[in-house]
Amino acid sequence: MAGLTTAYGNPVPRQINTPLASSASQRTPDTGKYLALVGSFPYLDPSEVYTVSSSAALKALNPADQTLKLIERLIYNCAPNEPQARARPAAVYLVNALNSTAAVATLYDAQPQACLDFESNLFGAIGNRLTVTVAAGTAQGKKYTLAGPGLPTAVYDNVGGANIMTVNYTGTEATTMVMAYDQTTGLRISYTKTANAVGTFTPVQMAWDGAITVTPSLAPVGGAFTVTITGTSKTTGLPLVDVLTWSDGGGAAAQVSDPFSAVTTIVFATTIGTPTFTIAGYAFDLTPGAEYPTAQSFSDRINQFTTQLFTSTIGSVTAAGLDSALLDSFASATIKSAAKSLTADVNAAVVAMAGAFLMTVTRATGADGAPANGTTMLGGGTNGTESAQRYADALTLLDAVNVTHLWMDTDNASYQAEGLDNVVTNEGVGGKARQLWLGATASESLTQLRARVLNLNAKQVNLWYQEFNRLSPASVATWYAPKYLALQEAALMCAMAPGEPATYKRPNVLAYRSSATTNADTLQATLMQEGLCFVSFVNGLGNINIRPVTTYGVGDSVFFTEPGCVESYYMSTNDVHTAVTAARALGASNVRFTASDFQSIVERRLNLQLSGTSRLIKAWDASSLVIQTVNGDWYRATYNVQPIQGINFIETQPVAASVEG
Repeated sequence: MAGLTTAYGNPVPRQINTPLASSASQRTPDTGKYLALVGSFPYLDPSEVYTVSSSAALKALNPADQTLKLIERLIYNCAPNEPQARARPAAVYLVNALNSTAAVATLYDAQPQACLDFESNLFGAIGNRLTVTVAAGTAQGKKYTLAGPGLPTAVYDNVGGANIMTVNYTGTEATTMVMAYDQTTGLRISYTKTANAVGTFTPVQMAWDGAITVTPSLAPVGGAFTVTITGTSKTTGLPLVDVLTWSDGGGAAAQVSDPFSAVTTIVFATTIGTPTFTIAGYAFDLTPGAEYPTAQSFSDRINQFTTQLFTSTIGSVTAAGLDSALLDSFASATIKSAAKSLTADVNAAVVAMAGAFLMTVTRATGADGAPANGTTMLGGGTNGTESAQRYADALTLLDAVNVTHLWMDTDNASYQAEGLDNVVTNEGVGGKARQLWLGATASESLTQLRARVLNLNAKQVNLWYQEFNRLSPASVATWYAPKYLALQEAALMCAMAPGEPATYKRPNVLAYRSSATTNADTLQATLMQEGLCFVSFVNGLGNINIRPVTTYGVGDSVFFTEPGCVESYYMSTNDVHTAVTAARALGASNVRFTASDFQSIVERRLNLQLSGTSRLIKAWDASSLVIQTVNGDWYRATYNVQPIQGINFIETQPVAASVEG
């Protein structure tokens, strides 16, 4: 476990590089509570923090997962009979502590060529149960069905199949006119003109966009061939004459001219023989991007050559604005007296399924059209495994998040130690103090629990050790592990006002059990002294919390051994720290921020924390506030604050005595 960075022998406070607006120092204190869950959630991306703010949103993370349904009930039905528990967490954060991976699949067209990549949004092995079914669309294009057992099915019909643009060549001068497209090279229309006899060719029904390849039908013997091309240079825009020569005995290999953007004449000449010549090249070489950003720009360029009998039409207003790099690729299609339509079926599929719950869809490299019909199952997803390092990494993701109560989905002592390290570190760096809720292994003895408490000795930690019984999501009375009791109790704290004691509150517990050495009905004083939290039966009240305590074993602090007091203390501390960072003074030498400024912010925040619905503390002593300057670059505020606290015990000790009168 990593220790705190120190300076001058003291922990370094967190530095805020993106400060809040200065008005934040005057805002009403936030009394909302934020619950974070870290554990085995294999269906979540382990690199992300997931945020939900309702029961429905929590279950929607994976509708097929039964444990998630239980967690939802533990949080949102934690204490239906407790009158003080009427709120809900302001937000619930979830982080997966497993190294889970996502299932994937690639769909192919009929060639076959990869066209669409699918990745399960649900990480883990559940993704291996997902399927993609492709069929003919009801009216046009394709019909995609994304499905998985116990999960919502999504259907996307009539995807693609629309004409984006059509290109046609009705001239007769070219022997062939062929069009091709891919995302890298763009739209290319290639010509050939064969059997060009000796003489002058003056093109009328041709377009030119690049170098011209000339190939004689035979090699010169006893003489030479020349081909003289006159026109406009594509490179410079200036007049250009390029002469290609085949010498006696030099063979008949093709030769390539300089690039032309226009050609006025091509003169084929020979000093011997009667060869013919074939010319070939690009009529259009249009690259997607700045010059040709849309399908409309492709079409407009082609329609500049209607005199040469090239025509292009756009399929729709929407098609006109399509990014030119998103058309479907194809290797070769004649457009001579046979119009060719360009489509964007791959892009249509990506757009249609964007935001799908089950899967993320992306275009495959080299995609040239819609996939072939059929059903494909995703594969390769793994639940992964947990480890101390994975828990440490998952907890680190929460360092930038405002967390009030943190629950870990584990009873492994080494993993719980990572949680302790995280909460201690976050309190030390300032502004992110949080409480940790943990469960022991079922049926641990008092000796075993004592050892666990000793390793978790901190005011941030609340350890619950009993198995408990409550209705399952299917309304069946079921026994659950102590870690789930810890989660329900953390949710109960989130459902109450800041600082409300956990003592004598009524969690949703039908029954409870533990080892004989930790009997909550007969050993309550011992269990509290050991730093353990538990529920027990009280006549007239039912199963209730009997003065929950933190694992804090340093002294007998009335504030730091009661979860409600610790909550009040931490929420107050975090509020003050957040307001101070809003002053925009850290790291700014040109900002005037004096000790008096610091003091006024602290005073303002603490006074606001005393009032009405924004109450976070019971009292504070204004005369105790001291602002220290440490080594010239560090302000430290110390003050006495009394957390909100309740009466946790009542004792009656009458004295037998004579009473006159």
